[in-house]
This record gives sequence, structure tokens and C-alpha cells, in this order.
Amino acid sequence: MSGTSAGSAAVPCRFAHYFVICGIDTETGLEPDELQTTGKSYKFASENFEQSPLKRTFKSKVLARYPENVEWNPFDQDAVNMLCMPKGLSFRTQADQREPQFHSFIITKEDGSRTYGFVHTFYEEVTSPQICSAMQTLYQMHNAEQTNAASSSSSSSSSMDSLASSLDDGYSPTSSSSSSLSRAAGSYDSSRDTLYVSKALCLITPMPFMHACRRFLAQMHSAVIAATAPPLPLESYVYNILYEVPLPALGRSLKFHGIYEPIVCQRPGPGELPLADFPLAEAFSLLGVENLVQVFTCTLLEMQILLYSQDYQRLMTVAEGITTLLFPFQWQHVYVPILPASLLHFLDAPVPYLMGLQSKEGTDRSKLELPQEVQHQPGLRSIFTACLFCRWCHKATTAQRRKDRHRQQTEHLTLDNDLKEKYMQEARSLGKNLRQPKLSDLSPAVIAQTNWKFVEGLLKECRMKTKRMLVEKMGREAVELGHGEASITGLEENTLIASLCDLLERIWSHGLQVKQGKSALWSHLLHYQAREEMLAQQADSPGNIHEHTRSRKRKSDSSIAMPSLRVSLIQDMRHIQSMSEIKTDVGRARAWIRLSLEKKLLSQHLKQLLSRQALTKKLYKRYAFLRCEEEKEQFLFHLLSLNAVDYFCFTSVFTTIMIPYRVVIIPIKKLSNAMTTSNPWVCVSGELGDSGIMQIPKNVLEMTFDCQNLGKLTTVQLGHDNAGLLAKWLVDCVMVRNEITGHTYRFPCGRWLGKGVDDGSLERVLIGELVLPSGEDDSARACRTPPLQRSPSQGRRIKLNSAQIQEGIGEAVNNIIKHFHKPEKERGSLTVLLCGENSLVAALEQFFHHGFKSARLFQKTVFVWDFVEKAVAYMESADQVGDLQETTEAMKMTCQSLCHYFNAINSTSRNIGKDGKFQLLVCLGARDRLLPQWLPLLVECPVILQMYEDTAMLRDPSTLNTLISVLEALHDFSITLEASLVKGINL
Repeated sequence: MSGTSAGSAAVPCRFAHYFVICGIDTETGLEPDELQTTGKSYKFASENFEQSPLKRTFKSKVLARYPENVEWNPFDQDAVNMLCMPKGLSFRTQADQREPQFHSFIITKEDGSRTYGFVHTFYEEVTSPQICSAMQTLYQMHNAEQTNAASSSSSSSSSMDSLASSLDDGYSPTSSSSSSLSRAAGSYDSSRDTLYVSKALCLITPMPFMHACRRFLAQMHSAVIAATAPPLPLESYVYNILYEVPLPALGRSLKFHGIYEPIVCQRPGPGELPLADFPLAEAFSLLGVENLVQVFTCTLLEMQILLYSQDYQRLMTVAEGITTLLFPFQWQHVYVPILPASLLHFLDAPVPYLMGLQSKEGTDRSKLELPQEVQHQPGLRSIFTACLFCRWCHKATTAQRRKDRHRQQTEHLTLDNDLKEKYMQEARSLGKNLRQPKLSDLSPAVIAQTNWKFVEGLLKECRMKTKRMLVEKMGREAVELGHGEASITGLEENTLIASLCDLLERIWSHGLQVKQGKSALWSHLLHYQAREEMLAQQADSPGNIHEHTRSRKRKSDSSIAMPSLRVSLIQDMRHIQSMSEIKTDVGRARAWIRLSLEKKLLSQHLKQLLSRQALTKKLYKRYAFLRCEEEKEQFLFHLLSLNAVDYFCFTSVFTTIMIPYRVVIIPIKKLSNAMTTSNPWVCVSGELGDSGIMQIPKNVLEMTFDCQNLGKLTTVQLGHDNAGLLAKWLVDCVMVRNEITGHTYRFPCGRWLGKGVDDGSLERVLIGELVLPSGEDDSARACRTPPLQRSPSQGRRIKLNSAQIQEGIGEAVNNIIKHFHKPEKERGSLTVLLCGENSLVAALEQFFHHGFKSARLFQKTVFVWDFVEKAVAYMESADQVGDLQETTEAMKMTCQSLCHYFNAINSTSRNIGKDGKFQLLVCLGARDRLLPQWLPLLVECPVILQMYEDTAMLRDPSTLNTLISVLEALHDFSITLEASLVKGINL
């Protein structure tokens, strides 16, 4: 009887884990189910005499299961019982329909794994006299209640209609009238009627082999009711499917023996689509294409979705159809295709979910009250209704149900703090095994337990999201630190941040007293802002809130520094409110989150927001996430961990907004505070553009300007027109700060700007570096005038030995190569690697200065560019007189390219100085893969004998060849130069 897999050995995993039987417990008798979904209210079944006993629901029980337990899939008796019979036991008589029904269900465990259940429900005759007698008693009580109700309201039209119908049936309004009334609704008389009760056969499997399980259970039922017994005892067939039938191998089919006929199932291979055994065509048939597309859209948007049907299997079919269509994505949120009646309060969960709810037989769905935000689907079949719930809390179907729920919540809210703590502790002690709360136990402790699960889930999600964000940002370093289990698979940073924004919205939506606006977080921030502004007005100190100014300032003091940017939650809100590009509250909340995250203030801002406990208590119920102190602290701690990495999630998204920038020019000498008689100017450039040339007012060292978002800042062009008697200008560095994000960049200079001094430059391109944030005490110190320094040109001429210079060149080239091997999102600034400290240009300057005869007593300083200029002049004159005619064609082309690039740089209208021109030659040569070809030409020029010592590295053939081979390693990469570097160069 064991199954055989076509062409493969049996795999160790079993086809099924459990065989379960659920039904009535004859020992305990008829026990009413705790909660009924009558569409009217929550009531005790024993107290609801308006319904016929045959229409009521009663407690079911797991009568038997085999095996007792499976180690890798522990048996959850409460969950299986609820899902096998979601509405409890039901009774029928011989006059009622008793066709067998089939449905399936899913149990999702805490680790996200799923177990599938397949249920065959049928009706068997009740043989217990006690059960029949109890049903007879219930019927008589119902009969008496109906008679009393009819006699007490005989004047009403409904009673007259009932009386008329009874007279039409030929009964007099005596004791027999009650019998006729109840018979119309479904009666029971133990002396003449046969009583039947529902019973369920269930298979629990690790995979959704729906068709195979359905056929096996149907054959099992046929064997149970058959007049002749099957060939083997029924226990043999159960043992076979549990222990001898394996899971099909990947990509193979499996055929095993049922009771009467063989059963076949198939498992997809690794390269195929996942197993989808539920009929997708039926989902389209039930909903229609247009409606299914709308439901699918809501699923992608992670909304709250409730499926509504009388048939359990149809709920499962549509839910599985939707999740199947999501492939290759997965639904990561709450997934309960069949929601048991006793767990209706789970519809209040403030999280995305996909749930299925059975409609009561005979319920008039046209009278179903749904929130206004629900989008009604008119095209659905009469037996199946799908409602899309977008940010809603499930409402009762009648005013009575709303009244009962409101009363329960009101009673819970009136508890004092001591009782609240007591109940919360009690709820925590209940653990996670409470799955089916009883109506009699709907105490504040159980209500707290239910909400506690939501709080716990939100906290767990926050922990996972922050961890995923850190791992994604840290990349390989995080894996090396042991964080590989977060399973980051190339998720975009923007997607993770958007997911964090959604999580914060759901946290702020949990337990709201009254929802105001579309964004709960922004609504809370607006309440906080109004409260703080009111307190500031009362204190007559509006300056405490509004400290920002964009007007230009003049520093008359000699202590030039970048003024500190005060941390202010209100000011960050004002920045967002001033952005006309953002039209909605949800958009403002997301922009505020991104700004706070970029400034590494998200945890601090939210902690400040929640520190106003009176405001939080006013806006939120006592069980809300934001009022759970311990969980709130953990939540803020998880957000604080994001400060370990740098985000530019605000700057990179809002690229068209106007941003105020502050510029501070820091001179080296105190006398330079008087600035210069010339007309200075500055141009700030970033990844998204530049500010254009801006004139700096004379004798002003600090200014602010508004400009469209420049992105990450990269360079600053600083210069003047050399006018007046005091035209020389010695600048140490330029500091530029984004006044919204607080990012501060330092652009080192350390050089003179002026004719006849240094290299004669009137303009310099400064390469920026982001200043790391520091404590409040250190921030001002970091931005003050640094100690006296020599210019970079002088510093680069410090005598280094040849080994140190070669090591510097190798390191500079390696840094550029590593830059291109990193993922694009992890790359830094290529401009810094080319022109900054320890860059390629700096390393090559050291090489060219080795053995260079530049220091002349009582003479002008000679620069490397002077050597290049003389070498090019020699090449051009040699070409003119024909000395280059004997050289190869390739050599001629190389000479022509060097002369062409030299002339283009030398003829530019920019006054960038000799060192700046050499920097441009190196950058252009590296970009166009010409630099290694130019070096031999420079060495062969006779002028090298006049300008370099015999021991110079440039005159050592082996050293030169090594340098050429190192520079050729850059030919594999496409180097793009920033526009500010090559501005004014015509090639």
C-alpha cells in the first residue's frame, strides 16, 4: 500500500502528519459555543432563545488524533478544532439537507511556516439518548419562548402575520400553535425525528495537496458508511498515509493507494512555479476579472482585506488564489483565510491582513453595515462577497453589536492605573497559547492580552525592519559581523525606508481614541506643535521655537566659526510644512521621517514627542502601543540603532525643493578677517547640480543662500578678480552646511589666491569632505579656525623617499579600483579619490617633485607645470623643424594629444593657477587613458636634464615603467569627471 515515486527514492518527509476526527463529546453533552455570529450581537448560545436549537452552534471537540504528537510539528488542539469546525457543531434532522462538505485551512506558526488542513464534514446519526433528550428540552424551551413572545405582542403586525399563517395551516391558536410556529423554522420531536450531528475527518499536511487529500477523505467517508467493509481495516489506510506515503520528490509525481482507487499528486521542480493546487479559475469565476484585479491591487498595497462567503472552501480558494498571483512576492502579514467565530475581535488588528469570514446562512447582505472607506464590489456572485477594507476597524452589523462592543471598551477604559498594571501582568503571564478566549473570560485581562499580541507583533516587526535596514546599509561588513540571518537579498534602501514609514504609521494608529486625518503620526505631531507653540506664547519666548534665519550676516569678530544648528523637532516640522511639493499629511509624515532619519534624530524626536504624556493619554487608549512603557522604550532603542549608519534618504528623494545653505570662509591669518579689496565669489557644487557663481559681499566671511537641492556636496569653486591694493587672500578652508539636514562639509584650501603669490591662482577648486557629527561641545570646536597650516603645495613637497612615494601611488590607484568594484550605492566620491587628500593627483605630485629643482634662491618658485610647459614647447618646436619625422606614427599621435590637452588647459579663461592646471592634466589623462602614454614623452625631453636631479624617480627607467604599469590598471574603468573640475576646458 505504500506510495511509490516515479523514478526516485522515497524522501524522508511524510505526506501527512496527522489524521484527526472532530465531533460531539457525548460525555459532556450539548455545550453552547461561546460566541455566535448571528449578525446581531454577541450572546450566550444558551440565552439566545430566538433561534431554533437546530440553528444554534455548539462546542465541538477533537475526539481522536493519530499520532499523538509529531516532534517537528506539535499538535495544536485548539487551533485544529476551531478550524475543522469554525462555527462549531451543527444539528440536522431527516428533513434537512445533509450533503458532505469539504474545506481546507491554514495554520501559520510564529516562524512563518505553514501547515495545511483538509476537512471532510458529514452528518452522522446521534445514538446517544442523552443528546436527543437535551435537544428535545432545548426545543421545548424555544417553543415556549416563541409562544410567550407571540401572546405578549399580539397587537403587532408581525404577530398577526404569524397568527394568520398558523390558521392557514389548519392549527388553532392553542398548544399546537406553538408547534406550527416552530416547525416553520425547523422543529424537532425525538419521538418522530432522527437527529444528526456534524462530524469532521481531517488530514494535516506540510504541503497543500488539496485534490489528493480531498479524494482520500471522501473515500474514507465512503468506507465508514458502506454496507460492506473495505479490504483492510480503516486503521491500515490511516497508517499508510501517515507513515508509508512520502512527500513527492521535487519535480516528480507520486501515486499511492487510497481505499477504493489510487490517488496521484505532483510536486513542482526547483525551476518551476510553486505548488498551487487550489483552482485559480474558480477564484476568477467567483469574483470576476475586474474585482479580482482590485483585490490583487489592495494586496500589493498591503491593505486590510476581508473575504466574505457562506462557503469555507471558497474563502480558502480565493485567498490562496490571491497569494499565488503574488509570486514571486509573498504575503508577509496576517493570513487567516478562515477566521473562527470566536476570534472576530482579531478584525480590530491595526496591521495589514488577509482574512476570510463566513456569512451566516440566510443573512441579508444588503443590510450589512460596512465602513464608508470600504469599496463595495457589485459584480460579485450572490453567494460570495469580497469587501476591501482600507485602514478600518471592523464594525458590527447592527447598532446593538456596536453598543455592546462600546460598552466593553468603556468598562476597560475606566480602570485605574493600578488595575491596568495588574491586568497587563496577568495578560503577559497567559503566554502565547491562548487561542480561543471564552465569552465569560472577556475580562480586561483578556482584552489586554489580545491587544498585547498586536503590541508584541509591532515591536517584533520594528526589530526586524531596523535590523534589515542596518544589514542592507552595512553590506558585507554586516555579514562578517554575524548578521547574515536577516536574509537581505538586494532590497533597495528606498523600499526599506518606505516600509519603515508604513510601520510607524501603523504604530501611531494603534489604540487611537479618534482618528483625525489620513496620517496618525502627522496628526500627533500637529497636536504637539500646537501645544508647544501655545506654551511658548504663554512664556513670551517665541524665539524658543523659531531660531532659523536665511538673511545674510556679517562677522565683525575675529573668531570665525560655523554657528551651531540647534536640534528642534518643531523646526524640522516647519521645514516640511514649507515644502509646497508635498500635498498630503501622509506625504508630510514620510518626509519628516526621512529628514529625521538623515539627521540621525528619528529616535530622539519621537522620544521628545512621546515625552508629553498628557497629550499621549489624551489621544490614545490605555492599551495602545505608545502607552506600553517597556515596549515603547525598546521601540525607540531599535530606532536609535539606525544612527550607526549614514542615510541621505531625504536629500536623495526631494531633489526639487529649495534648501538654504550657509557658507563660512575661514582664513588662516587673523589679518585676513578684513578680507580683500577684490571682489570674491563662490560656487557650490553637488551631485545634483551647482549654485552658480555667487558674489560674496566684501569683508563678509559668512553668508547664506537659497538654492534648489544640490544633493551631496562635492566641490566649491572659490575665487576673486584681483582688484585693489589688497587683492591677495589666504584661505584655510570653506565650510558649507545644509540648513535643513544639518550636513556640514569642509573644503580644505590652505593656499593663497592672488597674482604674484603661490602659483598665481585667482581661483581654486576645493574638494569637500563630510564633517562627522560630534557632540555639542565638540561641534563648535570642529568648525572653528584650525591651527596655522602650510599650503598643500608646500606640504606635498615634504621630502619622501622613493619607497614612500611608490606606496602612495599604489594606494591611490587601489582606492580608485576598489571604488568601481563596490556596489554603486556604497561608492563614495570619485572626485575625492582623484583630487583630495592622499589622492591620485597628490601622489603623482609627490612623484614629479622628487628630485625637482624647484627651490631657487632669490628666484621665483618653479612648479611642475613649468616643466610640462617647457616639454610641450620643445615637442611643438621639434615637430615644426621635422625632428619628429623619424618617430613612429603612434608616438606622433601621443605628442599631438599631449600638446592639444596642454593648450586647452592653458588657454582656459579660468585663473586656476599652475598646480590647478597640473591637476586638470592628470584628471583628463586618467579619464581618457592617455596618462601612461604621456610619461615617456616627458622623460625624453632634454629639459628634464635641466630641471631634475640625476637621482629623480622620473629619470629612473625601472621606476617609470612600474608607474606606467600601475596607471594602466585604471584603463579597465570608465572615469567620469565632475563638471566643476573641467569647466571652461574645450577638448
